[in-house]
Amino acid sequence: FLELYESLGIAPNASTREIQQAFTKLAKLYHPDQLGKKSEKEQSIGQHKFTKILLAFQVLKDPERRRKYDTTGATKEDKKTKKTTGSENGNKGETDV
Repeated sequence: FLELYESLGIAPNASTREIQQAFTKLAKLYHPDQLGKKSEKEQSIGQHKFTKILLAFQVLKDPERRRKYDTTGATKEDKKTKKTTGSENGNKGETDV
């Protein structure tokens, strides 16, 4: 499951700050706004790389998603689980009656 870490060029034990720094550095290189004067092929490659680093950043910056990725390799947020845990309002699964 090292692909996301490799996308950002960081170690699996990287801190949140290191993740942010790596993403910022790579985003400056591969952001679509930076690719305007490149050939179509280079733009396509750059957009693909940007998509990968954005996904890596979104997963690895969130401690819960990172833990899930590290244990299962899953990169998508489980919306059903999030709703049932009550994490949006901080009630840790209790329901208001």
